[in-house]
Amino acid sequence: MRNWRELNVKPIDPDHCDPYTRCRIIAMNGIEVEAIMFSHQLARNTVDPEVKRQLARTRYIEAQQQKVVNWLLPGVSSVLETTIAYEQVAVDLTAWVARMEPDPYLKQAYQFGVLEDFDHLYRYANLYEMIEHRKAESIVDGLTEVMPGRPTRFHHRNPVDNVRDPYAKDATDPLSKLHALTIMSAEQQTMNFYMNTGPTYMEPIARQLYQEIGLIEEEHVTHYESLVDPGETWWEQLVNHEYNECYLYYCAPGDDVVALLMRQHGDIRNLFDEVEASSGDARQDAFRRLVRLLAVHETAEEEVVHPFVRRNVEGGDEIVDARLGEERAAKETLSTLDDTDTRDPKFMPQFLSLRADVQEHARAEERYEFTHIRRSTDAAALAALAKGVKAAEAMAPTRPHPGVESAAANVTLGPVAALMDRTRDAVRKALEG
Repeated sequence: MRNWRELNVKPIDPDHCDPYTRCRIIAMNGIEVEAIMFSHQLARNTVDPEVKRQLARTRYIEAQQQKVVNWLLPGVSSVLETTIAYEQVAVDLTAWVARMEPDPYLKQAYQFGVLEDFDHLYRYANLYEMIEHRKAESIVDGLTEVMPGRPTRFHHRNPVDNVRDPYAKDATDPLSKLHALTIMSAEQQTMNFYMNTGPTYMEPIARQLYQEIGLIEEEHVTHYESLVDPGETWWEQLVNHEYNECYLYYCAPGDDVVALLMRQHGDIRNLFDEVEASSGDARQDAFRRLVRLLAVHETAEEEVVHPFVRRNVEGGDEIVDARLGEERAAKETLSTLDDTDTRDPKFMPQFLSLRADVQEHARAEERYEFTHIRRSTDAAALAALAKGVKAAEAMAPTRPHPGVESAAANVTLGPVAALMDRTRDAVRKALEG
């Protein structure tokens, strides 16, 4: 049980968070809502008062979890920005499930749906540009392609054609049960969101688009819920719902090398902001931490990311060579700044130039390396690569220890080159282990 203060969580910053953090929030909200609604349905279909009481008890906790998760979404995002994030969930989560699904028939069902999700993302992106005059790429951050999918006119089918054959509960892989429940829950949430959001727009084109895609989402819910074996008992379904929550929350932490690196990119952006906003000793302290994080982050990428991309991504050599060129230029500027007092008038112009270069380099990494790594790598390999990044991260705290005022007292930094050497040794040891 949580008190009101614990329920009122701080929302994410949409401008400085990994887009997949927002996707996880949306996906887990859908999972929590489905668990709550299923519990209500079970309660309405049981005559045992003790079962009703136990369901009410656990359901209240589920409702608190749902509020905490959903309240992580920022109020500063517009409805259309949230809509595009919903479609990013639909595209990438369904594509991931299709890639991991062991049953060929179920895999085909997910591949069929994701082509329509691409179309929905593309059409909402066009609406976003028309109404808010911004590009959807700023929301999905290049991790999801905004491209046409199956044309919308082909989405409208006879409702009967949306019903698929279910898996056999006693023969199917347990993962297949979780996949079906996950995508059904996510699509159901999206359908409900569009049903309630569409009428709030004044623009006729927006009202029409939400109405049309909302009806297609109804088709998708029918499509995915029909994959679940109708022979599962109420109790089997209840266990599957709870098991699915455990499975997805377990998968959410940063045992994914891309998630770790994206979070470090966010930490780097925050430290750049902190240096610019501070002055005196505080600026010097923040800059020391930024130098340290940049040094170990780039070293980890050189040891973990770049070799992997060279080996496993088509055109990997060209991609990595371009990133290394960007890194060399940034390191030269960083080396110059490292010898400059932060109070020197020359510091800030050079610092702002470094920030522009680093941010452009980070965007290129995310688009040309991280996206390919996620698409071509299974969860076990992503977790294995993460070990090296975690070893590097341990050498670069982004916040000073409590009660320590100066960077010199906080960390023994030493020359940047020496720090990189120590980081390289730590990464290699972690990967070998």
